[in-house]
Amino acid sequence: MKVRFDPELEKRKPLLEIVQATLPVLERQVGSGADQLTASWGLDDLGKPVLTIAGWEDESSASFSPSDLVPPEKAAYSFNQMWGGILKRALRRQMKVLEAIAAAEDA
Repeated sequence: MKVRFDPELEKRKPLLEIVQATLPVLERQVGSGADQLTASWGLDDLGKPVLTIAGWEDESSASFSPSDLVPPEKAAYSFNQMWGGILKRALRRQMKVLEAIAAAEDA
């Protein structure tokens, strides 16, 4: 998985360390799809970490308070929900393609 950190987040070392500690958890939740994704960490308007997972022609973003990320395993459910949303939307797109192919063959 490619991982990017916003320069503003990198300036906040304690927060950056919290975010970096969650990366193994994120990779476990994503599993074999990790090589096709980019995880970008930044800050929202309130200074909270924001994760954007991008790949498969889609993306999902969520903000976290530091307490949501400590210990890192606390974020597993949220990461799973984000990844699951990307997978569901990818599946829907593929189903539409297959339905169009089947309809064309029936015509």
